[in-house]
Amino acid sequence: MEHSEDSCRFTVDYAKCSGCGECAADCVAEIIEMRDGKPEIPPDKRGDGLACQHCLAVCPSGAVSVSGVNLAGSLPLGVTDFAPGALELLVRGRRSVRRFEQRPIPENVIRELLDAAAHAPTGVNAMRRRFTVIADPCVMGRFRETTMDAILAAEKRGTIPERWDWLPDSAREWRKSGKDEVFRNSPHLLVASCHQDAPCPVPDGLIAMSYFELLAQSRGIGTVWGGIPHALISVIAPELRRPLSLPDDHVVVYAMMFGFPAVRYFRTARKAAEDVHFVNIPE
Repeated sequence: MEHSEDSCRFTVDYAKCSGCGECAADCVAEIIEMRDGKPEIPPDKRGDGLACQHCLAVCPSGAVSVSGVNLAGSLPLGVTDFAPGALELLVRGRRSVRRFEQRPIPENVIRELLDAAAHAPTGVNAMRRRFTVIADPCVMGRFRETTMDAILAAEKRGTIPERWDWLPDSAREWRKSGKDEVFRNSPHLLVASCHQDAPCPVPDGLIAMSYFELLAQSRGIGTVWGGIPHALISVIAPELRRPLSLPDDHVVVYAMMFGFPAVRYFRTARKAAEDVHFVNIPE
């Protein structure tokens, strides 16, 4: 027997459901109710779900599906699945890579990384991010050339802020010698944007990019945060939005270059938290 709701498509396989009530207790929107020992969503609350899938994830017997998502493709979790030492090593060993091989990363690998990064949280589970990717190094080459042209055009317009006034010389140097200070000769580019009406567009995009960076690192892929491309796309030369097909109603959150690194690091750096303050409120 199955029970279906309308808008959030909350479905329970009652043959599996033990009536434990975990789905109701963990429901972020507080719309799942236990009736006669079984979970359901009242008709007047069917449009209030967040599609966060907490109910699916917390159900010990795998009886719940929501928004058309069921257990197929979900990965089982164990209490000890995440080795603290390994995760700490991944974070401590992360480097900003500025030397890349030119061999491309297979597109299916990029998609797998982004599908995993899509699990990064968004405000109110809005999920209004967009990942714009240049996966073909030849396309990246054309965009690199377009960008250098845009820099020189901005110089003629006089629209380059003082802190970026070195960019035209950099573009001319690239034309002369191939030295690329903008994209670091990376074969790939990722731009995260988010709909301007999302509850918190900038944090949503930055968190996802942080996830992507660590996931890439775990597969031997190097990344570097692209402050220069971000400034170009969002402020200095917004006409660069067009070749990237960035929606007009999206906030450009940030850019990241990535590819197989042409450098190997043999140990972690040594850093400590810059400023830590433990709060103590006297009784």
